[in-house]
Amino acid sequence: MRANRTIGIMIAGGAFGVILGIGTPAKAWYVKHAAAFCSLACGSGEDDRDHATVTGYILNSASDYEANMVCPVTDTTNTPMGNADWVHVHVYDGSSTGYVSVRACVQYWDSTGGACDASATHTTGPQTGTLMLTINDPIWNSYTDDFGYVAVNLPSGGTSKLLGYSFGTS
Repeated sequence: MRANRTIGIMIAGGAFGVILGIGTPAKAWYVKHAAAFCSLACGSGEDDRDHATVTGYILNSASDYEANMVCPVTDTTNTPMGNADWVHVHVYDGSSTGYVSVRACVQYWDSTGGACDASATHTTGPQTGTLMLTINDPIWNSYTDDFGYVAVNLPSGGTSKLLGYSFGTS
């Protein structure tokens, strides 16, 4: 009899917690991709595929053309892009004169066109070395029905590389 009462109290307490919204906290998640997931796009009026190679990373060794990439966002029920708090893009900036820039973007699902966040760049001026550029609260949160991607621009005049990218929740 006492065991039945204890079980009843536990069930009632659990139901009360559900009603109040008390439960287990949401689990943080992230998705990580190598640069090989990305595709080269056109930039500066030229087809950049002639100026970059994919070898686990995307390299722009052109002295006169930027390399522009689009990188897909994996949008699943377990990792919905609309819930992402941040985007990290890992690059090696080999240009002493240009900037690497990244943006979170969407392609509209029901019409032509799309939208992008303001670009994230390193703010200390042109520099070389390995960098992680961050976009907080990406545009995907406002366009959950559309197709998300990360746009990356590698400057000319060096050996800049896109290494990979990730996105997730805090």
